[in-house]
Amino acid sequence: MTKNKSKTCGKPEIYGKSGDLLHERVIAVAGYIVENNATVRQTAKEFGISKSTVHTEVIKQNG
Repeated sequence: MTKNKSKTCGKPEIYGKSGDLLHERVIAVAGYIVENNATVRQTAKEFGISKSTVHTEVIKQNG
């Protein structure tokens, strides 16, 4: 588990494979995309994750 050192508000601070934390990040990532009409690339940069992680979490985790 790693801690996110970003200064952004409203995003989960701890990223890991535990179900609850992963679910929180999926919701935060999806919400960011919708609220900001953001691209996968913009979202990945904002959250400090890869583009493939954005795809995996938003598409695969939400069916």
